[in-house]
Amino acid sequence: MGRLVEGPARGTLAMEAFFARHGQPREVAFRAAAFRRPGDEGLLWFLPDLHPGPYADLGGSDLPAKAAAALPGHAVSAFHGASTHDENPCGREEVAKVTGAVLPALGRAEEDGSASRSRRITHGAVNLLAQGIGTHLVLVHSRSPASSDDIDATAGRDVERLLLAEGGAPGVALIDAHNCVAGDLGRTAEGSREHAELAAAARIAARGVSSEARGAFKVGFARRVLPPGAAREFAVGRQGIAATVVEAGGQKTAYVLIDGNNLKAGLREAMLDAIQGTVEMGEVLTTDNHAVNTTMGADNEVGSRRDNQPLVEEVAAAVRQATDDLRLATVAWASDRVAGVRVFGPGLTVKMSATINAAVSVMGAAYIACMSAALLGCAVLALTGL
Repeated sequence: MGRLVEGPARGTLAMEAFFARHGQPREVAFRAAAFRRPGDEGLLWFLPDLHPGPYADLGGSDLPAKAAAALPGHAVSAFHGASTHDENPCGREEVAKVTGAVLPALGRAEEDGSASRSRRITHGAVNLLAQGIGTHLVLVHSRSPASSDDIDATAGRDVERLLLAEGGAPGVALIDAHNCVAGDLGRTAEGSREHAELAAAARIAARGVSSEARGAFKVGFARRVLPPGAAREFAVGRQGIAATVVEAGGQKTAYVLIDGNNLKAGLREAMLDAIQGTVEMGEVLTTDNHAVNTTMGADNEVGSRRDNQPLVEEVAAAVRQATDDLRLATVAWASDRVAGVRVFGPGLTVKMSATINAAVSVMGAAYIACMSAALLGCAVLALTGL
């Protein structure tokens, strides 16, 4: 089993035990990509079917830092897959069940030294960044400038199955950029118009990428961890800003991952403008880390407070550093399914969120001092009658 983040408060463990009693066991899938270069242990992309919530350090919250602690010796980027609060892990030990399976799976994976150029596909309100990297078609989903929140797990699995059935790629990695928030969060629910647009865009992307020539590629990586004051100001978590640059076919593509929960509307576009000239293509993503939240909802998005220009400059600097780090690489993709992982499941989150948010709004500063006890009390009230 993977290592756990040390030092959780007693109240946190009590809450996680409470969640576990009411959670549901699931079989949780993950994908991982290990980029290997001569002379270093390399970069690891981690894409679990888990949601990094619900709040503070509880359950899956701060999942990027928990994954990094469980996978030492790698520069870990924990991307947000198709998942909602129904897929919140009930406790840190549930996260560790999944992270503990990553390195054994990668040990069985074969390396591939090829990649294609990337493409951007727009269909309806959906825009996808698509690239063939090793054996997988990587699809990064955004709806910006339209607001976008989570992709339902069932909708995401449907898109992946569709592409695999059509032979678009041996493997598909669908990543939710989670990078624009406004009044309407814009969740992609199964059977919705958003789901249909995503599926149509993915099919177009798969056909386009399959026509691209493939050859050797380079990878560069950089991470910029913000000082505590700036991290609080911009609502960025402990993993800071991670930039991966993939160069293939003379084109550089940047994957900029910010450890936070969604982006203030318009900020993605400002960041993409800032990296033009350094790379030809790119996308800005967030981890959806609920550790930065002021409530269990999508409040406190990245860049929601004051002047965001310093944050834009940090993103640009991370991409420049990653570009300077470019070296020939191979990639090994692995996937597995882990049984018996307890997650919130449907229903629990809605009751918890409504009750806890109401408590937060009236408790003010006193909430900070007695958070664990208050949350436990609210949870008991919320679940009365279950």
